[in-house]
Amino acid sequence: MDKEMTRQNEAWNGKANEIREKMRYTELLTKIVSCFEDHLKTAVEKVTQLRPRFITINDITSIRKMGRTGKIHLVSVNLGTDAGSFTTMIALKISSSPRKVIQEAENSQMLTQRLEQLPADFDYLKTPKLIHSDPESRLLIYEGIFGQTYTETKLERTFKAKTVGKLLAAIHGSQADRIDVDKYKGLMALVLIDLPLSDQHTRDISLAVDFSLSKMRHSIGGSLIFADFHMDNVIFGQSIKRDNLDYSVLKDMSAVYKQNVYIIDPEYMYPGDSDRFEDIGTFFAYQCLQEFRQFGTINETRKDILTFLLGYNQVLKLIARKDLADLYPHGVPIGFHMAYNLFLGARELIRRARGDEKVLPEVEDRILLGIQLLQNDII
Repeated sequence: MDKEMTRQNEAWNGKANEIREKMRYTELLTKIVSCFEDHLKTAVEKVTQLRPRFITINDITSIRKMGRTGKIHLVSVNLGTDAGSFTTMIALKISSSPRKVIQEAENSQMLTQRLEQLPADFDYLKTPKLIHSDPESRLLIYEGIFGQTYTETKLERTFKAKTVGKLLAAIHGSQADRIDVDKYKGLMALVLIDLPLSDQHTRDISLAVDFSLSKMRHSIGGSLIFADFHMDNVIFGQSIKRDNLDYSVLKDMSAVYKQNVYIIDPEYMYPGDSDRFEDIGTFFAYQCLQEFRQFGTINETRKDILTFLLGYNQVLKLIARKDLADLYPHGVPIGFHMAYNLFLGARELIRRARGDEKVLPEVEDRILLGIQLLQNDII
């Protein structure tokens, strides 16, 4: 009887603590959101075409975590106004340090400027608007984007890949500089130290890495990179009807709607001596691994990459008057960057396992695929 009472008390206390935590969280959200009355009035004005005179916060709900790191909270805000009730969204992020808040705010501003400089035909390539940043509280607040990640959305596969290729080309911009090859040589060497490689694997990787690095040395593909260009950081928003269209000359009714696509969470971003294919390799490495493990092939990933690069080249030619063949005359090093991501994942599995040999098959898959990508580039 006493044990049962103790169990019930523990359950009730746990529930009470959970409720108190939620109340504190809601109180915090309310305090944060109330500071942005002007932004909320503007959100209502976009819907009603009238700016409300007063606004109250009826309810706040955290909908989901977003981004690869899960640090971004998408928050739904129900508003009461003299024009009626409305729901809008914002995205909150608590960064790990004041310095990172400052850097991310600068990155966000740079991204916004680059994307806004594109011709009007590419106005669907976006990044969420940064509403507020406060280094002291380590807080960043963005407009709320409701949509699905690259992997979640059921949009047509080639459309997705080509659209995101355009987005990344716009982020990289027209810069065409030499790549810091020694940086990549050093990074690869560091990750390989911790992997259980046979002598043959080590020789194979060494030869293939040297060949990939030579491609970089002969290229001018150096640019600013996003550095965390993962599928979870790409959000496809809702389809929006375009304004001011001449329907009499339209050949394809799909042009009536635009599909906004957003890059989120610009916490990192590295300078202009980085290889732009680092972002592309990061984006496709895990998809390639999944296909390899499930089917023993990489054919579908190869098709997606080729489609992605069509979109990338379309924007690159527009802003730089060059394409990837001009920047990489000796071939592109995408296999190197995909392999590096796979080796990095293998090392992380080993570290987390702390001697548990159950992870070894997964580690071996990453090593074998990495070697395959280095020796026989995916494109």
